Amino acid sequence: MNNSFQNRKLLIFIAAILILSSVFFSSCSKTLGYGVVNWSIPEYNLTAGDIIPVYVKSNIEKVYIVGLNEKTALRVEIPLWQLTFFESKKDAGKFQAKLIEHKHSYARVKLDGLPMRSNPDNTSNQVYRLKLGQLVKILWFGEGVPVLKGGKPMDGQWYEVLTEDGVRGWCFSYNLNIYDERKIDSSETTNLAQESDTELEAALNEFWYPEHYRKMINNRQVDLDKISLTWGFFPGLRSGIARVELENTRLSFPYTKVIKIGNKYLFEGSNLSMQIRGKDIITLEFSDKSGKHRLENFITLNATTEDIINNEIKRRETLIEKIAKTSSEFTSENFGSLKILPDGQFIWSGYNLLSPSIIPSGAGSSGRVSLKYFLDKKLLSDYQGALSFRFEKTAEPVVFMYSISSKGLRLEAVESSSIQDNLVTRRSLDPVILFFAAN
Repeated sequence: MNNSFQNRKLLIFIAAILILSSVFFSSCSKTLGYGVVNWSIPEYNLTAGDIIPVYVKSNIEKVYIVGLNEKTALRVEIPLWQLTFFESKKDAGKFQAKLIEHKHSYARVKLDGLPMRSNPDNTSNQVYRLKLGQLVKILWFGEGVPVLKGGKPMDGQWYEVLTEDGVRGWCFSYNLNIYDERKIDSSETTNLAQESDTELEAALNEFWYPEHYRKMINNRQVDLDKISLTWGFFPGLRSGIARVELENTRLSFPYTKVIKIGNKYLFEGSNLSMQIRGKDIITLEFSDKSGKHRLENFITLNATTEDIINNEIKRRETLIEKIAKTSSEFTSENFGSLKILPDGQFIWSGYNLLSPSIIPSGAGSSGRVSLKYFLDKKLLSDYQGALSFRFEKTAEPVVFMYSISSKGLRLEAVESSSIQDNLVTRRSLDPVILFFAAN
């Protein structure tokens, strides 16, 4: 009778945790509204006019945090100017319909100093002066006052356009070279180059990722803290603005053309240069905002960053599920009872002998377990990985190396000093080893 009562209490407690968890994650995924993409973002496979969910707006960083669609849990940052925000999807759809005719239309400026005006009238206020060769996005056609030359109307029409830094205004098309982004080919690339160069054209059309991605993949240690959808080198073939985005680094390099000097390519008008070291690796040289000289390597991959991240998340989830399926409960005479659920939640009671030396006092009896850390190769002969137990009332996780078998779960406590860059490098000099039998 007493055991039945305790089991009912346990089930109620687990249900409460699941409900609280679902509330927490649903609040994190609640949309702020919807954004219509103003300017295509090929690295995210987004085209002007696409509607995407918006979750956070940061006026400090001047970015929206968005989902690439409503099905994925992945989030990326997009500059404020690159989206038009709406609170409702219906209003976003109306704006999308307005963009549809010129969804794929862009233009290069043919006249240095070409004015953008507040209205489709050559006498209205100037809001911006465009540079020769600058790229603009065509938003839509507008009825306006004809532009005269020698008393006769000039060929062309008025378009509202958007610059790469978010300025909107009206331009007369006579001095615009309008093209369809879907039909862009090597001729557009060579406009940015001093002369025809197939090696350069290939590099400007490639997706480039930080060099350490390859090492993580080859070592089968994809650290989710060191990989991001937003990191990489983006040559800016369409925009004429190259971007370098790394952890704690976000730099833009507007350029007019790419010229070859010796074994390097200079992005003219900026301090950025590129050396092509092979089909799958380049070295960039530039100065950051503090004036520090930087050399960074970038590589190509056979998979997208999104696929790499999703595969790693799935791998971790599968390992947690494997542990959970081994036993509904692991028990130890000295270290209590440990339940690990398939969704990563855990309940651990009776760990008094581990507190406060390993598990902090007042940590609670439940939380979430994850596989954030990796093991040094020399530790893999004894253990399969590292489990991080984040108790409900503690900020920092408690980390154990683990091995699992049909007999049970073996854990060894890991000291924080033994973890470097999310890698467990060594065992403790006086290791604390726990064994929980599978029921």
